[in-house]
Amino acid sequence: MNLSSCIHAAVSLFIFLGSAQAELTGSLKIAFIRISFEKGDFPGFTGDGKFLMSPSDICGNYIIDPPPHDRNYFKSHIEAVDNYFRTISYDSFGIDIDKSTIFPLLNDSSYELSKPMNFYNELGKDSEHEKRITTLLKDAIEKAHEVDNINFDNFDLIAVIHPGLGQDFKLPFLDPTPEDIPSTFIDSQMVVKYFDKPLNIGNSTVSKGLILPESQNHPLMDPSIFSTLINPCDIQYSITGTWALMIGFAAGLPPLWNIETGESGIGIFGLMDQGSNNGRGMIPSIPNPWTRINAGWEKPTVYTTPQKVSLDNLKKNSIAKIFLNDSEYYLIENRNNWFRKGVDIDSSRLSVWEKTEKYPNYIDVLFDSTGITRNEFGVVTKINNYNMSMPASGILIWHIDENKILNSINSYKINANILDKGIDLEEADGAQDIGYISNLITDPSSGYWGDMWFNSNNQFFRSNTINKLEFSSYTYPNTKTNDGYISSIRLDNFSNPDTISSFELSYLDNRKIFDNKNKSLLFQWDIDNDKILEFIGSGDSLWWSKDLEKIKPFKKNRSEMVQISIVKNSDPYSLAIIEKYKKSYFVSLYTFDFHRENFIKAWESEIVSNDEIALIGAEDSSIYFEKNLSYFKMDIYGKYDMPNSFEAIEFFGPDSSKINLSNINLNSYDFLFKENNYKSFSLADLDLDNSVDIVAVDTSGNIYAFDKNFILKSGFPVSSFAIGTVLISDITGDIYPEIIFEQIDRSVIALDYKGVEVFSRSLSLNSHLRSIGVHAERKAIIFSNHIELFKEWDGPFGFNEWSYQYGSPNFSRILKIDTLIIPNNPKLIDKSLTYAYPNPSYGENIIIRLQVGSYEKIDIDIYDIAGYKEISLYENSLLYPSNTSSVIEIPWNVQNVESGIYFARVNVNGKIKTEQKIIKMSVIR
Repeated sequence: MNLSSCIHAAVSLFIFLGSAQAELTGSLKIAFIRISFEKGDFPGFTGDGKFLMSPSDICGNYIIDPPPHDRNYFKSHIEAVDNYFRTISYDSFGIDIDKSTIFPLLNDSSYELSKPMNFYNELGKDSEHEKRITTLLKDAIEKAHEVDNINFDNFDLIAVIHPGLGQDFKLPFLDPTPEDIPSTFIDSQMVVKYFDKPLNIGNSTVSKGLILPESQNHPLMDPSIFSTLINPCDIQYSITGTWALMIGFAAGLPPLWNIETGESGIGIFGLMDQGSNNGRGMIPSIPNPWTRINAGWEKPTVYTTPQKVSLDNLKKNSIAKIFLNDSEYYLIENRNNWFRKGVDIDSSRLSVWEKTEKYPNYIDVLFDSTGITRNEFGVVTKINNYNMSMPASGILIWHIDENKILNSINSYKINANILDKGIDLEEADGAQDIGYISNLITDPSSGYWGDMWFNSNNQFFRSNTINKLEFSSYTYPNTKTNDGYISSIRLDNFSNPDTISSFELSYLDNRKIFDNKNKSLLFQWDIDNDKILEFIGSGDSLWWSKDLEKIKPFKKNRSEMVQISIVKNSDPYSLAIIEKYKKSYFVSLYTFDFHRENFIKAWESEIVSNDEIALIGAEDSSIYFEKNLSYFKMDIYGKYDMPNSFEAIEFFGPDSSKINLSNINLNSYDFLFKENNYKSFSLADLDLDNSVDIVAVDTSGNIYAFDKNFILKSGFPVSSFAIGTVLISDITGDIYPEIIFEQIDRSVIALDYKGVEVFSRSLSLNSHLRSIGVHAERKAIIFSNHIELFKEWDGPFGFNEWSYQYGSPNFSRILKIDTLIIPNNPKLIDKSLTYAYPNPSYGENIIIRLQVGSYEKIDIDIYDIAGYKEISLYENSLLYPSNTSSVIEIPWNVQNVESGIYFARVNVNGKIKTEQKIIKMSVIR
């Protein structure tokens, strides 16, 4: 039986504001103040206002936190919390046992307050609860100072321990004691809010404090429960978990549940949520890996290339980090709950049941079989494996969004929005139900064994139709970013549970990772005139390579501020380079030496300038650049002057006619270098009418497309956040070029010639859109550290495309259009390229994508598996030239469609015939 089946931790903590601690190391000195009340009988409060001192024989030898609850008892729990933090922090953080003190010093004593015990959480006084709980801190420390003259300045934290239970649990029955005091952290803002300033106690100043309970053992503290439950001894809980949660919270570990509603954020899988009460409060869960890293206790290992990743249970720094983009990443860990090889608490209970047909209590097995021991005061003070309370053994995958964390950490709302968490567990069963209200008998809302990733987890297949356990862009859950961009990351081949577990990292087939330390990709060019495109890149040096296997550096970079272009009309091939270093710009020309098979420096010159210098191209042996909106060229002799022939800022159509961009409200020269309505331009024949089109990005990042007469084309502008220049090339194979651009949100988008999004991808860490190229005989988009592969490439290269910032790597700014190869008689429907996606659908609209030739009408009839027609869809207008093959996408809205199997009968009607294809689809709710 796991925690969620009987008790939900719903610690009622008041919000406290202020910057969270980024690193949590050292030892806390805590003053524990035991307070009590005048003995009395209040129906809404557990106990009589005094600490429980009389021995109890309830639950026999299986009692948790037995009385007497004296100084030795509380000292034992301080040791338990200290051992917990020192174990899970690898001795980086804990409680200073020697300098922490329990007051009063006598074993059985306490400070009696004058107010009645139910005053501080009185029923019906909800609006005053925050003020009254803050008053409890004030009353306690004032009384303690009055009696023992305590110097509170000697401590980092004050903790008030009150008699009775903490009002911290959602019980499986009506709570009979609603006036129990909630465990609370009282921060400095709460103190100032109600008392105008920090509390001055003698010569000491107290600005914050904790309120902690004597016990969380309901059967022990409230014997009436025995008449309510069949098996009350199995809902006993220790205060160790509650104390660890509260002390961690006060010390700077951010809460990961919604502190206003109590909704769970990470459930039982971390200390700073319901995991604090794992193992009946004696075995609190270790914090999730983000918390451990943020506290400074561990460091992750970053993985980028395809490989097998192995992770150890509770071994320091055994955390895998895989980036989705610059701010989102996965943290992956192995949690193993065995107390001996292959045996956990639940399997041990099952073994007993198989032998005796009696299912033993969780607590019985915990004490009898796991090897945990209690000290002389009956308190469990140390656990060897704090993952022993996990519901299973396996891999946990955490989706971290640093932007969301940054925006919410100071208000303690990292996981306040259940639909938009900063730290989200990727639940293997696909339900993603942690924190949601559940009416199931076995409540998964706090997490259960099916949420962990391991080889034999059959819960994954309830949400997925593939035949193996996999985490990728097309599974549920999936590896998309929080904005829905495909990351191409794939994790599969998860091992069986063990103390060392593994999985394999790979990428979808169209992504190739370039993982060369301190190197990045720029563009391709036929460097050695062998009719094959080679790569040129940057990083700590400029380099070139034929196949990315062997890198050939030729110039060590002085800084990251390097600009490079191919030199036009040069033989042998040459590179123009401008590099910024301190207050100088170094302008150089490197030529390719066929004998050495590398570039060698031809000349270099230094320009000292406070103004920015931008490379705008190179021709023969001269390099052209812009400085302060004026244009210069530098030659082999280091002389530079105003150019009189090189039209660096003009754009040219396929017939070499100049494109006068001033017709769209721009000067003819300065759009590249100062703010205007548009910040970049690209050229292509988008709709294949043998006429140049102009694609522009405005200063807000929106995409515009104009024809040669500067008339806005249909479907544009497209609202976006594009940065840089758009690239244009046919990468999908429909012969029409796509418009490709990077966005400020770390994504890359491709639009078709009508402005409709074709695909989107996330950009991995430090990767940026660079150019269009060819790799592995496929058309490719080249990024800083990876390549995305698309249609098979059959050449030629560089026609009807804008492959680099200024047209091509030689900054040509010229659009080249070759004779278009158009199929003479395209098929009415290409069945191999006609399909539906996403399939299966989990509530998203299904898109029926058709590759068609000349058609007059498209009819789609959709039937359920019983043969009843669900809906008919139509496409009536002839949109494409008669001699082309084109893509049509028709959406089916499945919002009100029930789960099941469906069939689409697709009829494409031409002038003289009709062709048909049947597509099988499924909808899963």
